[in-house]
Amino acid sequence: MRSNAFNSPLNQTLGRQVTGFLAAGGLATAIHWASMALLVLAGLPALTATAIGSICGAVTNYFFQRRLAFPGAGSHQKTVWRYVLSCLLAWVTNFGVSGLNG
Repeated sequence: MRSNAFNSPLNQTLGRQVTGFLAAGGLATAIHWASMALLVLAGLPALTATAIGSICGAVTNYFFQRRLAFPGAGSHQKTVWRYVLSCLLAWVTNFGVSGLNG
């Protein structure tokens, strides 16, 4: 009997990682938008609300990515600083690109 290449352990692991990555990103985005909307409704300026919402989403994303997509990523001491650095780089890039439009 021939084995199916799509059912190999590597493909199953990759499929779980992709699914976990997408689920974590979706949950984080929902948390970001929900917290931002609630803060705007509470009277905070939109820029402040989106900054706080972005932090809430990033924290949510980190923990769900660790749980769902990358459970063997290593210790928090190593991974959290890489994640924070990638978030800061993304935020600075977003701010710079947004500044070009205005």
